[in-house]
Amino acid sequence: PTLVGLAASSDEAALAIYNVLQRKGARVGEDVAVIGFNDDYYAARLHVPLTTITYDQRAFGETAVALLERRIRGESVENAFLRPHVVIRQSCGETV
Repeated sequence: PTLVGLAASSDEAALAIYNVLQRKGARVGEDVAVIGFNDDYYAARLHVPLTTITYDQRAFGETAVALLERRIRGESVENAFLRPHVVIRQSCGETV
């Protein structure tokens, strides 16, 4: 069972953590769970694939454009929230 978990603010930071843990002999996904953010292209391709949090990038872009258009027209703009989702992979102990 995994004894500890580490969450990073990006997949890039998670990859750095991942590499240090492996150099120190820790088994990512077994001894330590690691999770990143953004689902970068390499996250699923690592020796132990990286669990990550992501969001619908198309919806993100469409929402940004819609808010910008409202702002240009002088309308008030409220904060928008896009629901992220977790992509569970072996770095958190899940077998794929």
